[in-house]
Amino acid sequence: MEMKMENTFDELEASIEKTGGRLEDIATNLTKCDQFSEAMAGDDETEVVEGLLQTVKQVQTDYKTFRGDLLELRELQKQIRCELQMSAHELQNRLLSLRLRMQSNQSVSNTDLDTAYGTYLH
Repeated sequence: MEMKMENTFDELEASIEKTGGRLEDIATNLTKCDQFSEAMAGDDETEVVEGLLQTVKQVQTDYKTFRGDLLELRELQKQIRCELQMSAHELQNRLLSLRLRMQSNQSVSNTDLDTAYGTYLH
């Protein structure tokens, strides 16, 4: 169980890094859009518009990929939450089992002491 949780955390970390990279790509492309609109004032408008459209398409693609990465992160979060809840329940069950065993052993010990004490008196 512990190894599975470590693997899930590793997957989550990798997804976060991948998502960060996607955000950087989107930011870079948005910067290009700004640069194209500034260049549009003086250069050949056709080339600038084509470049701008290409950059906008790339931003759309990056955004779709980013949304997919976020959905993947959300699923990994749910998986980790479920695994942590299962681990907590397992721990509670083990503690309850140990408590019951201790109580059982304590009552057996008390019975043994009573028997031994009674034998000693007779």
